[in-house]
Amino acid sequence: MKKFFIILIISIIYLNPGTITGYTYEFSFKITGDARGKILIIFPYRVFYTAEASLLFSATPDGKGNTLFMLTGTDKTGYMMRTLGFSGRTFAVLTADNSETRGKARSIELKDYFLLKVPEYSKFIKKYYWNNFSFKRTRGDISFIRNRDGINHHLKYNLWLKRSPGEKRVKINFGIYRILGEVIKAYNHSFLPENTTISTLSESPEMKWTSKYIDLSNVLAQSALYSASIFKRIKPLKQEKPFRVNYESSFSENSYLIIKGSANPDVSVFKSFRIINFLREVKIRLKDHVTVSDSIIIDVYNKTGKGGRFTTNLNLKK
Repeated sequence: MKKFFIILIISIIYLNPGTITGYTYEFSFKITGDARGKILIIFPYRVFYTAEASLLFSATPDGKGNTLFMLTGTDKTGYMMRTLGFSGRTFAVLTADNSETRGKARSIELKDYFLLKVPEYSKFIKKYYWNNFSFKRTRGDISFIRNRDGINHHLKYNLWLKRSPGEKRVKINFGIYRILGEVIKAYNHSFLPENTTISTLSESPEMKWTSKYIDLSNVLAQSALYSASIFKRIKPLKQEKPFRVNYESSFSENSYLIIKGSANPDVSVFKSFRIINFLREVKIRLKDHVTVSDSIIIDVYNKTGKGGRFTTNLNLKK
């Protein structure tokens, strides 16, 4: 497969010098999470975290069911905002955008949103910090291959950020695009029945099936490491056991094939935190079998409601 990957890239470069033809997709993710309470009934803790990022990719099919995705840039500000410290009295907003003006404007919007919409945390904040980053370069710095079953593999990552000049460094992780790279790996199982193609499914759309067992341990553990440095000092997130996803398919507007998958695995990933919900929805255009969208939602919570949601989307732009 490594040899195939090299040959595919070389052939695209020589057949399409200077540009990569095909479709354009947006790949995005969002993480939201919070936890608050008291230890020993006296000491309060407050942790709020949310991050969102998106990148644009060209998608070039090879005619054999595989598609090469290569980064072409971004048109949105990526961000992370979180409380700092055990008691959550400091708040940081970090943004990434090649337009410094747009990045700073977005950080102000996010701060205002936090103050207005999350009063249970914002009312305790005493200090605010922010940093804006820009991309050293973007074109081609992330690539991966997606097969006909919707499985992503052979991820190549070489994307780097630099802090805007003159800003005081906020010493916290800002690995939102590293997280995005890990999120790509969340598409690690087929959305199709075994030994079935999209063509076959299109002929008999009303079907139900169960996926093979899937394990998201590595995706969750690495995403956690890139989100907060504390995960370097504690036991990594690990799925206690694999789980399976129940799928069903149907037509929509006589133009699309819709495939929906769901699971309520209730499997532990860290202490009392468990994956309680997994959803995947794929929309495929019938006339040419092009994937229009592919989204995944993962909910990780404990019995007291502490935890968060992990959402990722692959959407056709043009």
